[in-house]
Amino acid sequence: MFPFDADCSDCRYMNPDDQKDGKFYCKKKNEYVSANARRCAMAAEVMGRPNCDKKIWRDISKAHGYYVVTAITEILNLPIDNEYMESFIYLRDVVCPSSDEYASFIDDYETCGKELADLLREDEDAHNYAEYLRSTYLNGVVSLFCQDAHQEAIALYSQMLDTMKERYSYRKEDIKIKEK
Repeated sequence: MFPFDADCSDCRYMNPDDQKDGKFYCKKKNEYVSANARRCAMAAEVMGRPNCDKKIWRDISKAHGYYVVTAITEILNLPIDNEYMESFIYLRDVVCPSSDEYASFIDDYETCGKELADLLREDEDAHNYAEYLRSTYLNGVVSLFCQDAHQEAIALYSQMLDTMKERYSYRKEDIKIKEK
């Protein structure tokens, strides 16, 4: 974790010309990272990137990776800057990248999030199911988040994903078959 307020957009190792699904290639870690991530302490060594494009790169990263909460927001016709979105963005972009403890959650979400969001949008009962997810899970996530119970909030969000996987008979193996 950084000893100051910085993220990957501050680091010269982040390559803004190599972007994939809202993540930029990190030359030091040899992997794609969110411009909003705080994945390592490298930015401390390589600070000095001009501010002019950082907001653009951060916005590109923010446009990816919030699949399910974005789908619920759209289906329920909520404003995009709602409490569910704000809480999940903070959890996803600040809390999760700062600890290896959440790596499996991020990996799982990146693997299934987009497809689960698409399945929710296509659901014949999308509005009622989205309202169920909001009242059963997202309200609790926000409440836990407000109490700084981040681990519990992420666990509750994971339970919501598991519920959706069960409803849509989602299996990771199915995605790998489709990608080949």
